[in-house]
Amino acid sequence: DVQQLSKWHLDLTRMEAKVDNDEYASREEFIRDAQLIFDNCRTYNGAETTYYKCADRLERFFYDKIDLWPPED
Repeated sequence: DVQQLSKWHLDLTRMEAKVDNDEYASREEFIRDAQLIFDNCRTYNGAETTYYKCADRLERFFYDKIDLWPPED
């Protein structure tokens, strides 16, 4: 299962909770978590699946939006 792919199982709901609880110390930590989700999804699902394709689309959307964020202080 997906937990065997990474010892750091993560999903978007958990990321949202981490944001709500101010658990991210930096933008880079937030980005690493998102990237882990995208990578795990593609690893676990075949390239022709909807999940894999959605991971690609969400990743592109994510990085487009991250580029709009102001620099960290």
